[in-house]
Amino acid sequence: TAAASGKFHILEQGSAALTTEDYTFAVALNETDWFDLYGTIHANRLPRPEPPVGDWSNNLAIFAAAGWKPSSGYRLDIKEIAESGTTLRVVVTLSKPDPGSVVASVMTQPYVVAVTERPATSDKVEFFDENGLPLGVAILPAR
Repeated sequence: TAAASGKFHILEQGSAALTTEDYTFAVALNETDWFDLYGTIHANRLPRPEPPVGDWSNNLAIFAAAGWKPSSGYRLDIKEIAESGTTLRVVVTLSKPDPGSVVASVMTQPYVVAVTERPATSDKVEFFDENGLPLGVAILPAR
């Protein structure tokens, strides 16, 4: 499957997700889940943007947010999405501003949304940092 071979595309990245103070993860499996998730991500924007349209018959959206950061210059990326047994493994990386760089003194919440093919056998999505440290889990309902 596409997820097993690591194929995914970044749908959206930003610095203002409306999430908690810590890492936040979610998975959207259908249009209703996606509209709810997108509405939550952009709850602080007016007018609220319309969610991109997707093919939910075989795909899923993966959302990761890094929580509150003290300035601009932070960026969250998805480095890898791979199937491992019944688990979809997602590796995220958080880039920080270079020391001494000029950044805005504003609170930010870096986030990323990726779309990948939903594997037939996966029952959960596990999130890890680039060093393999577990960050969170999202359970997938049965197909």
